[in-house]
Amino acid sequence: MALIKINNQSLTNVTELPAAISTGGFSFIKKVAINTSSAVQEVTGIFSADYSQYKLIWYIIGSDSSDDDISHGFQFLKASDGSVDTEADINYASHGIDSQASARTVTLENKNYFNVLYNTSENNTPSYYEMNVYSPFAAGFTSISGHAVYMINADVDVTTANFGAMRDNTTSYSGMRLVISSSSSTGGTPDVSASATGYVLVYGMAEA
Repeated sequence: MALIKINNQSLTNVTELPAAISTGGFSFIKKVAINTSSAVQEVTGIFSADYSQYKLIWYIIGSDSSDDDISHGFQFLKASDGSVDTEADINYASHGIDSQASARTVTLENKNYFNVLYNTSENNTPSYYEMNVYSPFAAGFTSISGHAVYMINADVDVTTANFGAMRDNTTSYSGMRLVISSSSSTGGTPDVSASATGYVLVYGMAEA
């Protein structure tokens, strides 16, 4: 069989792929800019019946005018009306190690948010999250797993951590809410002197 050379020509008006080409895997949904001076960023319209598994890539740079560090809390937005679910039914854990070989672990239960950071993140330094969200729209349960990298003190104590969270309810969610807080123990309360920039990339897992 002869090889077909495309010769640097673009393909246009493609309406169907051959059956041998798989369309499964993660499909890009949207990129949402993080740009808030009110310590709250809502990411709306990202979960639906189209997918049961999602991957969110967060890139966050936060700053607090009254302190030298901040923390990140994550909450869920209800599909019914877009409001924040404030029910205290989230259990979560984060297990990490920093560049000084110190363990950084936190485990909490019965919260209306989950927080990955042990202590806080240094002002004006990036934090990275690779977050898997399972079954948020299906109204059965919502589970989260992932990996995070952040800096606790300026130029030192870079921390990497694995984390998980579980919300055992029958609420359907369509989005998430990022809360910039003053500490990891107040992840659901916005710090009014904090701000943040960055972005979140949203992908859905297609089965075929």
